[in-house]
Amino acid sequence: AGPRGGAGKMGVPGEGGERGPIGHEGAGGFSGGGGPLGVSGYRGVEGFDGFTDSWIAGKYMCPAAATETMRLTDCSTKGCRLETKFEDEWGSVCSRNFQEITGEQVCHMLGFHRGGKVVPNRGGGSDKVWLYNVKCSGKEGDIGDCNHAAWGANDCKHGEDVGLCCWGKDTGEKGVRTGESFFPRCPSAESPESEADADADAEDAIDGDASEDDAEVKPPKPGKNQMRLTDCSRFACRLEVFHEEKWGTVCEKGFNDGAAEMVCTALGFRAGGVGKVGCALQTKYGMCEENKAGTGAIWLSHVNCFGFERDLDGCQHLPWGSAPCFHSEDMGVCCKGQRGDPPKYKANKSGRTAWRLGSAKGLQAPATGGPPLYTPWGEGKFNPLNGYHFSRGKGLAFDQGSAFDPYTWTIYMHVRFDHIDGWRKILSSRGWGYNGLYLNSYLRISPDASLECVEPIILKHWYRILLSRDKEGVVRLWLNGYLCAAGKPEESNHYQLNPHSVFLFHGDDQKKQANGDIKALKMYNRTLSEVEIREVAKCHENKRAKSCENTITFSTSAPRTSYSSVWGGDKAGQGYGRGRLNSKAAWCAANSKVGEWMQMDTGSLQSIVGITTQGRRDSSDWVTGFKVQVSIDGMAWTDAFCGRYFKANKNKNGKVKTMFPYPLYARHVRVLPWSWYGGLCMRAGVIICERPCIKGELSYSFRMDFLSSTYGPALDPSWGEGEFDSIRGPYVFEAQKGLLLNRIRCISGAAWTIIIHAQLDKTKGWRRILNSKGWGDTGLYVNNNYQMFPSATFVRCKEVILPNTYYQFGISRSGAGLIKLYLNGEVCAHGSPDISNKFALDAKEVEFFHDDGNENSGGKVKRIRLFNTALKDSEVALHCDCRLATKGNPCKNLIKYSAPNERTIYSSIWADDKPGKGHGRGRLSSRQAWSAKTDNVGQFMMMDTGEIQSIA
Repeated sequence: AGPRGGAGKMGVPGEGGERGPIGHEGAGGFSGGGGPLGVSGYRGVEGFDGFTDSWIAGKYMCPAAATETMRLTDCSTKGCRLETKFEDEWGSVCSRNFQEITGEQVCHMLGFHRGGKVVPNRGGGSDKVWLYNVKCSGKEGDIGDCNHAAWGANDCKHGEDVGLCCWGKDTGEKGVRTGESFFPRCPSAESPESEADADADAEDAIDGDASEDDAEVKPPKPGKNQMRLTDCSRFACRLEVFHEEKWGTVCEKGFNDGAAEMVCTALGFRAGGVGKVGCALQTKYGMCEENKAGTGAIWLSHVNCFGFERDLDGCQHLPWGSAPCFHSEDMGVCCKGQRGDPPKYKANKSGRTAWRLGSAKGLQAPATGGPPLYTPWGEGKFNPLNGYHFSRGKGLAFDQGSAFDPYTWTIYMHVRFDHIDGWRKILSSRGWGYNGLYLNSYLRISPDASLECVEPIILKHWYRILLSRDKEGVVRLWLNGYLCAAGKPEESNHYQLNPHSVFLFHGDDQKKQANGDIKALKMYNRTLSEVEIREVAKCHENKRAKSCENTITFSTSAPRTSYSSVWGGDKAGQGYGRGRLNSKAAWCAANSKVGEWMQMDTGSLQSIVGITTQGRRDSSDWVTGFKVQVSIDGMAWTDAFCGRYFKANKNKNGKVKTMFPYPLYARHVRVLPWSWYGGLCMRAGVIICERPCIKGELSYSFRMDFLSSTYGPALDPSWGEGEFDSIRGPYVFEAQKGLLLNRIRCISGAAWTIIIHAQLDKTKGWRRILNSKGWGDTGLYVNNNYQMFPSATFVRCKEVILPNTYYQFGISRSGAGLIKLYLNGEVCAHGSPDISNKFALDAKEVEFFHDDGNENSGGKVKRIRLFNTALKDSEVALHCDCRLATKGNPCKNLIKYSAPNERTIYSSIWADDKPGKGHGRGRLSSRQAWSAKTDNVGQFMMMDTGEIQSIA
């Protein structure tokens, strides 16, 4: 070959001329002539000495070249080995499937315009064979950006290292890798220092609005523990936590998926993350291994989270520093996605977080401030009307963060349940274990504390449930606004709430899962007062009435009693519509279901003090619990005491008297059975205030009730109620079913008078009319005659008492013990028997028409009156509508006088005979007699003596 020729003179750029050919040996060729200035032509390719476009292998030295991530090295006339840099280490590229076009493209990337040739199996490399099966499109800037198998994922030998021999000089623009030069690592992260400050600010905001009582005692808040992910590999970063002013690791024992999720979310990775055991230390090429050489504290183990918690305080774990682990068990965590800001929620200055659950938006952070709700066990369904439906096992959870006080709190929920049997957990918190708020037909704090509401929960019925704790550790359970259970449980650290982990409707196993619907959920950072509880539960306080010392039970009459329905369609007062206390049957609803009621009109606005209930007399059916509504006008009704549930009967005939917490001002009362035994049947009366009796007198007229028109205590048909003939009486009583009176507040003295207007079905044999505690078998009787028993008292009226005939039976006792008997207003017997404490009345037990044995009679009574004194004879006569005859002068001698026929009048005469004839001859010693037209009481014979005189 000849000497190298001199460089040709730069030609004038031509007008879009073609690239010139490679010059011959000798002087270098000139570029084509340039065109007019302003249009750049292509620059000619420099020629090589004695080099043509047919490269001869082994004859010329192949040029080396390099970028930051790619190089041609170990060059010879046979070519250069192609290497690429990854993980800060150079490695070769496998020849397999490495095509000529790819070689030319790589030469272009290295700055060689003319490309080059591939030298397969160039070999000579060491360390990694990084790439295999490389295919480029020509647009890449680096071989690492081309399509290829995963970095280092091949079984190529170094004898298969690919080589290149590029043409010309690397004077062209070199490519730049845009892709990764390292295996992707799990992202490192550390809790920002400002997070704790933000929580502290939120606490200050809430504390500023706290009540004065809350400000007195400030219990410590749960600490905010920083976390970091360090020494990250392709698979995990070592998890470390900051505690007691130093960093330490977390043991893999018991570390669940939820814990990894919580760590990543708290560090700002919204996509969550996963944990990896045995991967806490990074090795070469981003691999990992156990942290066998680790030192320092192992702060935690058995970390169990659900994933929604905001820091480790919300998770279950062994006490800090008690991990039974070695550093070889340090936990690794790899977070997903891009890191953003850790979750932050609007500070809740009011101390209240309120979620409305009519749509999926209800799970989001509420406008009141505070965190969103989470569904870590699966999401339920939303309904605009019924809220969020939680199926079995798919409950809710939330993390209020350290801004909420674990010692004083209130939680409210508006909820209904699809199942009520079995132990179904309603509310719990991390650290409570198996304890919590449960539903098992009743709401209860259990299983250890055993605080239980007495009200049975009704299937698919909406309830407003509140649970609170005060700073003394007293836990209160409220139902619809009324307190149904309270106590100071020792379990679960006195039910201190872990605000980072509050769970709703999620049990410890499948058997303890609740399902139903929830419309609203609220969390308060303090213990609400009773007034606030009622407001939250939408309960209106009842109008209070004046309290009273003495009460009476009042059964309204049939016209004043109504029912939601009656079995068989019977009318009020008949058949199954007899709901009065002591009636022969009861009120039985057409359907045994919640929502039926018995309504009573007490007649006037007054103090309603309570309710007395009985079961059904003729069958084993009774109400075991009820609620009450009251009304002023019978139109607008209000739940009594926020719909409080009251316990009722345990048998069919026993009476249960339920006294209200305070008297209610109302006229109309509804009793709503809520639970029952057998069928829904009951008898009921209203307990009202007893008014003082007027002038020491009691007067019972039996106008569909047992009340005195002069006020005072009511009569009680304790042994069974009879019937009223009409709204004006009389009262019909059966044998052994008399009346009981507690007289102490009205007829309290030793002297007294009683007048009974009644008739008896039977008058032969001993039939008791009046009895009192302490009298034993003695007392006031009818046995043909009206008399005191025993007969030895010699207090006996001569008149024969007829059955089914009304009499006014009177009796009085003086302070000295003088007993007088009156019949229809006139004294008929008297005496001072020295037995039965001289017949002094017991203060509390006075009985009418009742005997423990068989000395009874049925009958009818129109009126009973009692006076707190021994009335004069004239006063008794007046009260009996009896006009006593004027007392005549006494005389020594008597004559018998028969009035003449013209002065004798008869009420009627048999056969309508005239006086003095036939059956109208009533004079003494006449041939016949006067015979009445009918044989009935009321007939009379009247004689005119001619003048006013003494009738002996």
